[in-house]
Amino acid sequence: MPTPIVFRKPQQTIQSFSFADVATGKGILTLYPVSTKADATQEYSLTGFVTDGQPDTISGSTSSASFVKVADIDFDLDLGKTIRIDGDVLAAFGVQVSDTGGGSSTMYTVTKLRKWDGSTETDLGEVQSAEFSDAATSDARRAVKIAVSNKRVLGSETLRVTCEIWALNTGGATTTAEVGVDPTNGTAFATNSSSKAFTVRVPIIL
Repeated sequence: MPTPIVFRKPQQTIQSFSFADVATGKGILTLYPVSTKADATQEYSLTGFVTDGQPDTISGSTSSASFVKVADIDFDLDLGKTIRIDGDVLAAFGVQVSDTGGGSSTMYTVTKLRKWDGSTETDLGEVQSAEFSDAATSDARRAVKIAVSNKRVLGSETLRVTCEIWALNTGGATTTAEVGVDPTNGTAFATNSSSKAFTVRVPIIL
């Protein structure tokens, strides 16, 4: 008598949702802008994992008495699946200003959410942070909100967070302005121990 063939039943996929997901119809995609370095090549990316950043800040310097852009960095994530973003994108990060030669330093950031298809960059939303000033080296945390209304990002496209740093110095000295990009916050900013972790929370329609 031949051995009967046993067909295995396919396992069911169990999806889990929080009460907030069910109530709003949206999930939160948490991303971390991070800096990495291989040999002499500096690279920037978006990751869903908490990992070390090297170096742990992005920065720029100026002696200008009026605001100038001292850094403009793109952090990218290749999706692989189409998503639709709808709601407030929340970003939180640490900043630091310092100067050499006296005067007073002021900085602010512009955070942009974009998509990139390999040839065209499309802005989905942006926001400018509050200004931060000090006559010496000092640091603080900043939190901003980018309103995005029902924007689709294809699976073939790249989700991009851009961080611009703007700075000035009122005393003829040199200002250095920094933003933390270390998800683990391995070493916090020195003066006020502000975290260098940069988080971006993106609401996705389920």
